[in-house]
Amino acid sequence: KVSVEVEDGAKYVLVERGYDPRLGARPMRRGIQKAVENTVANAMLSGELVRGGSLVITREKVEQILGAQQQARAILESSIDEQ
Repeated sequence: KVSVEVEDGAKYVLVERGYDPRLGARPMRRGIQKAVENTVANAMLSGELVRGGSLVITREKVEQILGAQQQARAILESSIDEQ
């Protein structure tokens, strides 16, 4: 009983970063889970989003979430390379 809108800019970022030539569109599912599903769940759990409420997922929010994910991945890859 909530409304969630994903802005067009946010959709573009999800599509752009969600494709990997080796894996196809599989990473897109993970990106959507992190950027959309987790954001909705966190808003509901914190009380920010209540029954009848609405939430807008912006491009900035998606970039923030996926950017942090990419930074973590780069740190892990560099530590593996050093070993």
